[in-house]
Order: sequence, then C-alpha cells, then structure tokens
Amino acid sequence: MEHLLDDRLVMSHIFRLLKPGGVFVFSADSLSNPELRPAERLRHQMRYEVNNYYRLETIRPKLEKIGFELKEARYILTTPLTLSLVRQSWSLERLPNLLKPFYIAGNIGLNTVGALLSNMSERFARRADSGLTLLIKARKPMAE
Repeated sequence: MEHLLDDRLVMSHIFRLLKPGGVFVFSADSLSNPELRPAERLRHQMRYEVNNYYRLETIRPKLEKIGFELKEARYILTTPLTLSLVRQSWSLERLPNLLKPFYIAGNIGLNTVGALLSNMSERFARRADSGLTLLIKARKPMAE
C-alpha cells in the first residue's frame, strides 16, 4: 500500500469489487516508532520507493470516507529490540557486493534467531501506539 501514488483510488476500486461483507486486509509501512531517526525514515523511503507512511489516525478516515468499516488495526515491530534487529538488516543491505557472504549469513541469523527474539519482545513489551508496520482489516458493510 505504501508504494502506491493514489492509495484512495486503489482502495475505492477494492471497495467496489468486494461483495457486501467482504474483507480487505493489508499491511503498510508505518515507521512511526518514536526511536526511529528521520534519516532512517528518509533512507527507507528512497530505497523502497515509499510514497506514504501510515498511522491509524491517517488510515481510518481514508477507509471510512470510501465506505469501509475498520475492524482491526495494530502495529507490529514495535519494541526497541525489534527496531535494533531491523536496523541490523538495513546495515546488511548496505554491504558491498564483495561482502555478500556476510549479507547472506547475517540474513539467515536475523531470520532465525532474530525472529525468535523479536517475537518474544513483541509478546512482552509491545507498544500499541506505533511500530514499523501497520496491519489493517477493514470490511465492506452488508447491503441494507
């Protein structure tokens, strides 16, 4: 969703195509974690061609204006530990090609041990108000 130039247009088309009661589920970059530095946000935006970052207070009115009912919304990747692991993955991406074996090994480590640590930290210290990604579940109302 964060890569679209006109997210409202896409959401409107999805709304039109869904049957009444149909569910629209998506994730979008939020990068709303307060410990995230502006330079990191900008670097991510440039590298991944991000046009929009999402917060609950910005996505809710868009969905409701189109006609969706917001059913669930929650941030993921919310803890300082998770942010640290993501920063490590970003550092690996910047390694020169000569060091690609370290990139591969580092990603394997982050995807195994890092994922376990991240899941544990999210379970015990999760923030509800911000994170790196926002998960959304919206529903097209039933026909009246």
